[in-house]
Amino acid sequence: MIGWRDTVLGDEIELAYGKALPAHSRRPGNYGVYGSNGQVGVHDEPLIKGPGIVVGRKGSVGALAYTVEPFWPIDTTYYVVDKGDHNWRYLYYLLGSCGLTGLNSHSAVPGLNREDVYSIAVRIPPRDVQDDIARVLDCVSDAIELERIALSNGEELLRAVAGELFTRGLRGEPVKETALGPLPESWSVVDFADVREWLQYGTSVHCTLEERGYPVLRIPNIKTGHVDPSELKYADLREVDAVRYLLRQGDLLFIRTNGVLERLGACAVYQDEPAEALFASYLIRARLKDFVDPRYVAYFYGSPVGSAMVAGRATPAADGKYNLNTGTIDGLRLPLPPTKEEQEEIVSVFESVDHKINLHRSRLRVLEELLLVMTRQMVFEEVSLGELDLSVLPAMEVKLEEATV
Repeated sequence: MIGWRDTVLGDEIELAYGKALPAHSRRPGNYGVYGSNGQVGVHDEPLIKGPGIVVGRKGSVGALAYTVEPFWPIDTTYYVVDKGDHNWRYLYYLLGSCGLTGLNSHSAVPGLNREDVYSIAVRIPPRDVQDDIARVLDCVSDAIELERIALSNGEELLRAVAGELFTRGLRGEPVKETALGPLPESWSVVDFADVREWLQYGTSVHCTLEERGYPVLRIPNIKTGHVDPSELKYADLREVDAVRYLLRQGDLLFIRTNGVLERLGACAVYQDEPAEALFASYLIRARLKDFVDPRYVAYFYGSPVGSAMVAGRATPAADGKYNLNTGTIDGLRLPLPPTKEEQEEIVSVFESVDHKINLHRSRLRVLEELLLVMTRQMVFEEVSLGELDLSVLPAMEVKLEEATV
């Protein structure tokens, strides 16, 4: 396009070293202190006038942060010095598209070498085109930020709903004090062993990505309350061997070992997707009795109170992971409404909030993909807004429709 020129980043910007500012030396103020992973605090004076871009030098190598206000970049970062009259937001998008996070120096401590950045070849448009590109991409970025806020608010609402429903229920009953805190008078506190038919460890058979045999659910497929059927692996077992691990609708799946304590005990309800699935050895399957709704149980153990209970019973291992076993799970306490109907009413409230959260999550995913495509095409391929090719987003229309239901 007219006016675009070939150059390298080193001719357009300088990466200057930040300056150390330990936490104990920071004084309360209005100026952001930035490390390699973003803002890490505040101080009463800035080091650099804004606007500016901070680039992770050590630790989160190549990570970017943008600020309009004066700021203090610490010594694990670089800050960008503009050698020309560039649009700062354009520079931010340009740098974000240059793969800086992959430029690890591979020394004992991960680091970003400035010379590697300076050698990256780019094409730079005239300033007015930079302004147009930045304005368009900022519109998408603003929409992404709004969805992140909405998603965060939805997740906070879900926690608040859990705190209310698992202490007061839905029917306005008087509450009583129990081992789990206040509960409606008609509710009881039971052990998990009282509500399950049996528990079982999963299969340790080798799994592959080849779609042959039976799909096998693993830790990445277990989300709070539901199964994520993406990124499946498969096991080619004889039917006589597979039947022992074949899941049935309503089975509850616990994560029994994980390096992240908060993930331990996370449980999902299997709803026949994917069909005829097995489960792997790092999971425990619970078949519940008929008077218990497995979705209610999953929501409780996924709540702040339930998660804390599970974490408190975890056993640390030498490899840094935390473990549960069938005995530990059997001993978990559970607040139980007297009827399955009341459990289902509580589940319907949770599912309503979850639906809103999933809509925001879908919108966010679509917008993030859109920003990546638009940035690549407008920054590197010299494509104007009217020439954008979004065919690289194969399911874009479907995703947008799902996100706006």
